[in-house]
Amino acid sequence: IHASSYITIEGIVNSQCGTLFPFERDSESLTGLDGAAEEMPCLGDVLHEAGYRQSYLGGAGLSFAGKGNFLRAHGYDKRVGLREWAEQGLYQRPGTWGVSDADLFEQSLIELAALRQSGHPFNLTLLTIGTHLPGFSYAECAPYGSGDERFLNALHCSDQLIRRWLDRLESEGY
Repeated sequence: IHASSYITIEGIVNSQCGTLFPFERDSESLTGLDGAAEEMPCLGDVLHEAGYRQSYLGGAGLSFAGKGNFLRAHGYDKRVGLREWAEQGLYQRPGTWGVSDADLFEQSLIELAALRQSGHPFNLTLLTIGTHLPGFSYAECAPYGSGDERFLNALHCSDQLIRRWLDRLESEGY
């Protein structure tokens, strides 16, 4: 099996569209692809046609690598990234390049409640930043071992945050 997700947008396109789209290793954008990624049928299109409300919440900016345009082209009704979080008073923490995973998971619970209340089927897609290199961990997480290994701490923190998030989802009946 060949997995292709060297860069963020590659992982998004390939997971959403069931393809191995040919990105260049040094490319972080869809701009050189002449709109091909926006023309492909993808999961968001299928769900949109079926009446799903779709929200994307990410910690980094939507303009990075063309994420926002791709998601808009594929039926996502709501797209929230770093700029949109800042407009709501939620800012990136020092030493990171986006809204923390801890904050993102909290905000996702609010979005899930709104989606659930709409009475429509829904899809919530999250993109965290914690395990992107060099790795980010947060005060909400216990350190891994001595705490000296930055990326191991990031993985351990993500594991803790996801566990808490899943526990909350279960306790709220999702």
